[in-house]
Amino acid sequence: MARGLLVSFAGYPVMISSFFPDNGLASLAGTLLAHGHEVKVLDFNTSDSLVGLVPAERSRQLEELMPLLSGPTDREAQTLFYEIDEALDADLILFAREMADRLTAEVEAQKSDFIGFKLWSGDGFVASVRAAEMLKHRFPAIRVYGGGPAVLYSEETIFEYTGAFDALVDGEGEEAIIGLAESISGSRDLADVPNLILRDGASIRRTARSFVVDLDELALPSYSPEVYPSLRGDRQIKLFVIDESRGCPMGCAFCTHRNATGRRWRTKSSRRFLNEAESLNRDFGCSQIRLGGSYTPMSFFEGIIDCVGRNGTSFHFSGFAHPDGIPLDRVEDMATAGCRSLFFGVESFVPADQEMLGKRIEPQHAVNAIRKCQEAGIVPGIAMIVPLPGQSPSAREKNLSNLLELAAAGAALVMVTIPGLLPRTPWFQERSRYGFKLNVAEDEYRSLLSQYKIRHVLPPAMWEPLPYELDGNRFQQICGICASFQSELTKEGILTNIPDELVLVAESRGESLGACREWHREMLLKMDACRWSGLIADTNRSLEAS
Repeated sequence: MARGLLVSFAGYPVMISSFFPDNGLASLAGTLLAHGHEVKVLDFNTSDSLVGLVPAERSRQLEELMPLLSGPTDREAQTLFYEIDEALDADLILFAREMADRLTAEVEAQKSDFIGFKLWSGDGFVASVRAAEMLKHRFPAIRVYGGGPAVLYSEETIFEYTGAFDALVDGEGEEAIIGLAESISGSRDLADVPNLILRDGASIRRTARSFVVDLDELALPSYSPEVYPSLRGDRQIKLFVIDESRGCPMGCAFCTHRNATGRRWRTKSSRRFLNEAESLNRDFGCSQIRLGGSYTPMSFFEGIIDCVGRNGTSFHFSGFAHPDGIPLDRVEDMATAGCRSLFFGVESFVPADQEMLGKRIEPQHAVNAIRKCQEAGIVPGIAMIVPLPGQSPSAREKNLSNLLELAAAGAALVMVTIPGLLPRTPWFQERSRYGFKLNVAEDEYRSLLSQYKIRHVLPPAMWEPLPYELDGNRFQQICGICASFQSELTKEGILTNIPDELVLVAESRGESLGACREWHREMLLKMDACRWSGLIADTNRSLEAS
């Protein structure tokens, strides 16, 4: 038997979901327990962490910044934010030391054999690496592992950034974490453990790639207070994510999902999904579920409709969807079965853009799917990337016109993002074909992404410029085109950059989406720990009552 800690810290909160329990670590914990190992999840994405992370003085400074962001970004706002951001960086390093001290106490109490860090990008990566380095110094014999989004983007360059990790997990973690636990006793060689990146002297080794074939065979995620202590009280929002499916057959040119979860769809049965949902409802009063898959298959929705029709439902859900992935003749049945919001990755309604993206979406079919959702009372979210490679101004005007028409027909959310150049995507691997130019070496860029901070509540123009160009436009110009498009939507009263899970929160709290958007943005910018604590407690009571 091995004893281990699983750790997550994503950094400063960027969405309300920053305070949700981590379904990935809960799944790893359940897997370890099912194989006879001892495990504890230490999730630092909590309201009390925010107390130590953001001093009251910093929150006051951020409050002073808010009025300056109501109009076009000016030099005064940028100067003030950069000053605050430097102070936040210093606060983060102090918090990393607090993390290391808390983890030290846990290691000594558990007599841990290993620690697994979920490595997020940006602030979470920097703080987690600092804490990992301190723990490795204090406990030289302990095994320290890393996995998560930063490994997907940065891969082996993390070994160049830090010497803290004995192995990195690249891909699904359930099989890997069991192999890593078994390797501690010597009963398994690391070379036989799937999905690892290993350092072998001056060279890098990768082990075989593997995906969980049958998701129903996975152990139930463990959220018990003994295993997941941050769920005691109201330190986190008790809105849970369930991995209903993994894998994506689409192969969109900008997306990394196929590298993370493979090209083949794997779906939990309706019965397994409902068992998880009912268990969360029973244990936590959870009535709202976020689907974790990047493209939920139609067969899953049809199974839920049929299963709930027989048994009734005690929860509502939201998630990602594809216009071809929902049964258009049964959308009203989906609403009856508990669906409240679906997020469609459309990116553009222009056929030439769709062909370039490899999306395989027929634009009119996307419009029809969105309208069907509106008619059924399911709030559609529409993702747009602005600008797209080779996209003409007339194409953006066409997209704007379509969005205005859809918003006039009923509730709709629009998420507008810049074209991110991510490793392990066709955009990155075939840059010249798509009009991208990278102005630094590939490894330097991949390493940079692990530390890159995205401030979702701030205009992209205030983000640190990334060293790439698109169609001759530098990062700041790309951000300007995106901001202009979003501004046109906002002027028309369209709600932008609201995540679909906020629909679930708004419903449980009995608030309008517009009202939720305002406090969501304000709370994320000010990062007032006291107010967040109150809001999390109030939201939990609403979730229990809804």
